[in-house]
Amino acid sequence: MTAVRRAFLLGWRLHRAELAAVTIASAAISLVWLRTAAELDAVHGACLRIGPSVAPCGGLRESGQYFVGASQDLILMVAPFAAALPFAAGVVLGAPLLSRELEHRTAHIGWSLARTRARWLGLRLVPVLVIGLLLLVPVALAGEVLARSLYPLTDAGENFERYGVRGPLLLLRFIPALALAALAGLLVGRQLPALLVAGALVAALGAGLTWLRPFGATPVERAPSERPADWLGSLYVGVVYRDADGNLLREEEAWALMVVAEGEEMDEARFPRETFLVIPGERLPEVMTREAGVIGVTSVALAGALAAATRRRRPP
Repeated sequence: MTAVRRAFLLGWRLHRAELAAVTIASAAISLVWLRTAAELDAVHGACLRIGPSVAPCGGLRESGQYFVGASQDLILMVAPFAAALPFAAGVVLGAPLLSRELEHRTAHIGWSLARTRARWLGLRLVPVLVIGLLLLVPVALAGEVLARSLYPLTDAGENFERYGVRGPLLLLRFIPALALAALAGLLVGRQLPALLVAGALVAALGAGLTWLRPFGATPVERAPSERPADWLGSLYVGVVYRDADGNLLREEEAWALMVVAEGEEMDEARFPRETFLVIPGERLPEVMTREAGVIGVTSVALAGALAAATRRRRPP
């Protein structure tokens, strides 16, 4: 127990600047989310009294969302930072985790004093991982609060809106980002180059998670609708085209049918029918579980690669 406590104290002392940066970013985003949620809750309370015929309460009847300009602008401005926070925190905390000791030539001293290099790695990595997760908890919780305030008529557990910027997925994405950045730092061995390499690799990791969504979950077809309430909570996956008989068309074939020659009358009967592929909101737990599985497998693979690279790394 004493060794674990010393490991956490050492992790804080070695990385207090990076941890302080993550703390400030987490606190700032959390405060913005909570303040915005409070404003929306106040509007919701007022709209319950005055009814949907007065702006901005009409949006409540159609889509379960209030269109308050100031809050919407602030959300759009801050949301990209919230989405990037777990990946950025992984880079900031992970890249110097091992590269700093290699660059300062203190790693070989730790290796010689530790029972095994794997134990040395664990005492360096786990404290930063745990502290980093704790620092991100306020953002994850504030994101859930904001989602409930943005969509007061829907169940946040069945709503894909703000997917990944709230709740447990925000925390889980930090784990492979930290491991990948630490691996980059171990292989590069210098802090600044490691930070650049880790940033590129973690950005690719984030893009890969976005590209893999919905992680093998089978979407359903839904016809276009002009009612926003029909789309609220669903995850858009793609679009498909069908001919008049209901047969699937390739995108090139569909566009060819839409072309009307000069002087030719438009025959809407031969136009392809467009339908959207979506994951209904009630399947949010399924998609989250699938992403958590992908993140878990990736994290285990990266941890194994990190342990193997640490064992084979020669002293600087």
